[in-house]
This record gives sequence, C-alpha cells and structure tokens, in this order.
Amino acid sequence: MCDLDDGLIYVPARDRDDLVWQPECGFDRFAVYRGSVGALSGADGDGAADTYPVCVLAAVHAGTDLSDPPAPARGAAFYYLVAGLGASGENSPSYASSGAPRVLAPTGTCP
Repeated sequence: MCDLDDGLIYVPARDRDDLVWQPECGFDRFAVYRGSVGALSGADGDGAADTYPVCVLAAVHAGTDLSDPPAPARGAAFYYLVAGLGASGENSPSYASSGAPRVLAPTGTCP
C-alpha cells in the first residue's frame, strides 16, 4: 500500500529519535536529509527559504523509518526532508509553500 503519486512524502515524528514517513507509489528507496532551522533564510519575499542547507542522513535507505539520535542544541531545531529514489533517480523533496521546488544545498554526511 502506498500514497498517491502527488510528490509529497509526509514525515511525522514518532518520538524524539525516530522518523517515519509514508510510502510513496513508484519509490522503493529514499534519500533522507537533516538541516538546522536556524540556517534557513529567504530573500525573495515568498515566505520560503531560498535554499535548504542539509546534511545527508541516508543517501539510499530502503525503509520508511530511520533513527536520528543526535539532539539539536538548546533553543535550536532540526528539519528533515525525504526524497523518493526510483528508476529515474531522485525526486524533489516536495515544494516550498510558494510552489517552488526546494533547492537542497548538501554540506556532506550528517555527524
């Protein structure tokens, strides 16, 4: 069973260390990214970040759940983006509220 092919993968937090997301039709593997909310900025006035600085939590992950035990610093928060991987490669990890595709700026592998 999977979600409609709408390009969105919902990522709820099960508890403070675990991520769980819905399976998306057409994707059997996923790329998972983590970023710091404090690093987001936008200059074009559309209410969305211009780029999303992220580290790669999992480049190719076969499940729909993943543990990420590191906690953000006091007063900070993490955000997560999940992109489906299929026969045609990696899809966009959804769209910003403005409708523009999210532009990832990977900084390497997550510590």
